[in-house]
Amino acid sequence: MTLVGIASLLSVGSIFDARGGASEGRLPFFTVIGCDEPVEVGGTFHPVVHSTSNAKTFHFLFHIDAHGEGTGLVSGAKYIWNDTIIDRFKGGAGATIQRSYGNLRVRSTDPALSDLRVNLNVQFVVSATGELVVEKFEFTSVCE
Repeated sequence: MTLVGIASLLSVGSIFDARGGASEGRLPFFTVIGCDEPVEVGGTFHPVVHSTSNAKTFHFLFHIDAHGEGTGLVSGAKYIWNDTIIDRFKGGAGATIQRSYGNLRVRSTDPALSDLRVNLNVQFVVSATGELVVEKFEFTSVCE
């Protein structure tokens, strides 16, 4: 469903320059399964990557803000969408923590059609011995 959209955002090639910085770009078209109909969307994205480390710990942040428009494949209605994806990795001699958040909102300009809101929250914590001690996966999809 909308995980296809999230995967498309993450798989867009050439979004980082040789220094590991970020660049803006045009998102390819992909289809989101909306509340009332499939919606073909495209738009722009802005990724940001930040990392720090020292002898004991590391921290890595990957953040994308994406915005665009879409067209309902049944009604032809126009849609506006916004998406935020955040991945954080933090670790060192102790536990390693990975947290991912994704929020997608697809709003119809036609008041007769429903809006879609999707939230994704994933967390993994691995102990210093390599044991997975926390595993959390929450996915909600709401028509409003």
